[in-house]
Amino acid sequence: GYQTVTGSITPIVDSTIRKTLIEYIEVEFASDPSGAAVVVKDDENNTVSPESGTTYKLLKGKTYEVSFSLAGYKSETIEYTVNNPETLTVDLIETFTVTYAAGDGTGTVIDTDSPYEDGTEVTVLPGTGLTPPAGKVFTVWNDGTEDLAPEDVFIMGTTAVVLTAVYADA
Repeated sequence: GYQTVTGSITPIVDSTIRKTLIEYIEVEFASDPSGAAVVVKDDENNTVSPESGTTYKLLKGKTYEVSFSLAGYKSETIEYTVNNPETLTVDLIETFTVTYAAGDGTGTVIDTDSPYEDGTEVTVLPGTGLTPPAGKVFTVWNDGTEDLAPEDVFIMGTTAVVLTAVYADA
């Protein structure tokens, strides 16, 4: 015959094993120059909050997306896999703006590629979007030193550039 046994099954959990599987590591994210805003996201795109300042407790072996942003510098995003406690410093690249001013006219010309890194080739935009003063037509841009025609190319330096519209009699 058969005999029925009743009772409950109690799972055995070894807490020492569980502790070694889930290990948090303290990682500080820094930038050169310092002061960048840091955003850390996990593999499910959830933002991770820092423990304090720019120090985070992250899971060992897990990969995170870390973004750095600082005004006047190119934003940088890296993938970072946690292995050891460390300070990770990312070098940020300074950028410079190119702005178009309407001069004696009105309207707006916006360089959607600005800001630029030092040494980058910049193509001068046309005067599309400008309304010249009465009896005038747009001719060139002036950077304070020289005239630049639309489609001219210049090399970005280490200061912001303002190109002001120049008009001639129609």
